[in-house]
Amino acid sequence: MRTATVSAATGMKGTAGPKTTDTGRTDDLRVQPLADEHLAHFGDILRSTVEPEHQRFLVDNQHGYLDYLRLVTRFPASFPHHRLRVIAGPDGGPAAFADFRVPPSGAGFLSSLVVFPEFRRRGLSRRLLTAFACEFREATTLSLDVFVDNEAAIGLYTSTGLRPIATEYWLVRDLPEARAGSPLAHPDEPASQGLEIRDLPQVMSMHEAYGFSSFVAAGAESRGRVGLLGAEVVNCFEEAAFTDLDFLSTVARTFPDRRTAFHSTPHRGLAGEPGVRLVNTSVRMELSDLSALRSAHDT
Repeated sequence: MRTATVSAATGMKGTAGPKTTDTGRTDDLRVQPLADEHLAHFGDILRSTVEPEHQRFLVDNQHGYLDYLRLVTRFPASFPHHRLRVIAGPDGGPAAFADFRVPPSGAGFLSSLVVFPEFRRRGLSRRLLTAFACEFREATTLSLDVFVDNEAAIGLYTSTGLRPIATEYWLVRDLPEARAGSPLAHPDEPASQGLEIRDLPQVMSMHEAYGFSSFVAAGAESRGRVGLLGAEVVNCFEEAAFTDLDFLSTVARTFPDRRTAFHSTPHRGLAGEPGVRLVNTSVRMELSDLSALRSAHDT
């Protein structure tokens, strides 16, 4: 998802994770759809693969992410773009996990990939990429995001054929002081000056359950797609929302617990704007032709 996330695999630190039975073999490991029983083994693995200062900006590091995956596995028809896969052994314990997406356009996206610590350096990441290409023939390309300082992951993806196509700068700014205009703070003011959010009950329920949500918010003179991440981050999907201080102040009035606005952008110059801080940089990589992966598997 282009939601403010870089996949968990792209931030790997190589730290310890939950214990899983390790047979020392890979021939007894099979790629299969993610199931409820696999999630019991995840524990804190997603958090352990990402530096603490970046966890608050990632969807797959929020408190309810595993519950969200459980929802996807139970109601797959409601999530037609998701392709959740694990590599698991005979005991059911997962060795690796990947969250692929395939929209109708065929432009596949790897949203998250994790190899459990005791199974690393056995080619499981490449195996998941190959399995994706072969199983989902409707996919025409595959792209992903990776932190620029993760040389191991970039080396793996480069050797698989992916090439960098864009750079994204992770930017944050403190939400400006709330200004007049929110009916939540001043009920005597006209409601039209407040922040209008369609389906607000569903938005808040999703955030409470999973730790993230997204919505279109309209202020008095502007509108933008934003989201709630964790306890205090507002994710600005569009640059216009991130740079409009009047709009952000209305967001701050509406959600007084929010402290930080986050935005990922290819525009490096925005990092030099007053009050804007650069917290990380990622690169978008893409495999424009999946035939090599498919032919390698077929032969």
